[in-house]
Amino acid sequence: NLDLAVEAVEEIAAAGGALGEVQLRELAESLAEAREGARRVKEVVVDLLTLGTESSPDSGAVIDLLGCAQSAIRLCGAGLRQAARVVGPEGEPTRVRGAAQRVVQALINLLTNAMHAVGGRAKGAGCVEVRVGVADERTAFVEVRDNGCGMDEATRLQVFEPHFTTRSGSGGRGLGLAIVRRQIEAMGGSIAVESTLG
Repeated sequence: NLDLAVEAVEEIAAAGGALGEVQLRELAESLAEAREGARRVKEVVVDLLTLGTESSPDSGAVIDLLGCAQSAIRLCGAGLRQAARVVGPEGEPTRVRGAAQRVVQALINLLTNAMHAVGGRAKGAGCVEVRVGVADERTAFVEVRDNGCGMDEATRLQVFEPHFTTRSGSGGRGLGLAIVRRQIEAMGGSIAVESTLG
């Protein structure tokens, strides 16, 4: 157990153990980093298990949109964090009826699109922001924003059409946003896009 190892090393350092104080502190820091890495791996594994084992994707269970957004960000992992500064959602749980598996998958698709949109920016200049909130007593929302290149009006009007892609030369199949729309609408929700070039 990493917690026990960290505590033991800290106790040895406090008591002036056989290793030098500097070596013990470095060891304690390394173990603390390993513990944090293990915690992150555990979160991703739990997210993957939840994503893969939801019994009924059409269920009307009460789910937490904030938790779904946080799971999607974790599942996108380092690729998203390398492409952009990620501003994740914070606050209280936002409960709605729906299927967590569908919401997480939809958000992964949206985050992947945002990651591609900011891909042309200089390192460190891309930003993806995810917000979760309540618009009124009957409407909750998840918003994914990026500071990528944007879309013209003709593109914006087609983004939810199956097989429409702006990335045909780089592996885009044009299914991501069509799937997102279908998943959201199957739960009684709606999706919209706002964008301008630049």
